[in-house]
Amino acid sequence: MQHHLPLITASRVRAFQRCPRYHHIRYNLGYRTTERAAPLAFGSLFHRALEAWWTAADGPRIEAALEQLDREVDSDPYDLARAQALIEGYDIRWSDAGLTPELVEATFELPLTNPQTGAASRTYRLAGKVDAIVRSGPQLWLLEHKTTSETITPGSAYWAKLRMDNQVSMYLNGAEALGRPVSGCIYDVIGKPTLRPYKATPPEVRKYKKDGSLYANQREEDETPEAYLSRLRWDISENPDRYYQRAEVVRIGDELQEFDWELWQTARAIRDAEIAARHPRNPNACFQWQRPCDYFDVCSGSASLDDVSRFVHETDPHPELQEEHQ
Repeated sequence: MQHHLPLITASRVRAFQRCPRYHHIRYNLGYRTTERAAPLAFGSLFHRALEAWWTAADGPRIEAALEQLDREVDSDPYDLARAQALIEGYDIRWSDAGLTPELVEATFELPLTNPQTGAASRTYRLAGKVDAIVRSGPQLWLLEHKTTSETITPGSAYWAKLRMDNQVSMYLNGAEALGRPVSGCIYDVIGKPTLRPYKATPPEVRKYKKDGSLYANQREEDETPEAYLSRLRWDISENPDRYYQRAEVVRIGDELQEFDWELWQTARAIRDAEIAARHPRNPNACFQWQRPCDYFDVCSGSASLDDVSRFVHETDPHPELQEEHQ
């Protein structure tokens, strides 16, 4: 795909809304951290398993997904156990749901248009990559995967927040640009396991019974990935609704128009910041998801983007748009 204008993606919009300084470092300067945070690493790992499941052409889909995980030799073994348990449960839950993939991991690009005049922006274009476009009977639907640690049962706050996600509006337009106009979006949400591997009790606090065995809540060794996988499988089989939910989201005219205005105004704010060369920090975004922002030490003055042990410069700020599978 040839890019003649800088791209606006859903991820870039979220980055700017989160913190203009974060957005500047990530998308204007093109720096990212050399190591991904553990939650992001697991999310990418499981997403690759899902992609293999949906693109499987021959044989059971679960076999293709497990073969993909077998190739992830550099991943944390406990992350692999989590991913395997989740994809096995996913296969049991959804293999007979009647959805046939038409496109998987398909990249789109289209003009960013002024909602008042209809004119295309001469500064940016829109781009993204849909997880899948699937057929259900005569209708096509956008399918978007989400993994989360939040409660995903119907009626939870997670769903109310997700229904306001502007990404789906952009991707509905993207599906049309791909020649696959859809009826709406199916949000395919997967709950991350809250179970953690058992760790060995520190030697200094271990207590032994008269027969030399440890008390029941103490351990001499870490739980193995295999034992952890067994516990996860049992928990998922006992609580499938906690791990797998789907819901349809449609957009009507007024909602799409509101999205168009929000996107246009955000793009203008991004451009205004670039012209002024001012990218304010947002201290309220420095700590999210129980960890500091990737660039916290840079913003606070205790680290430099020139530190190659921590940061790498990328010529393409949108690597997630590469590689398309049909």
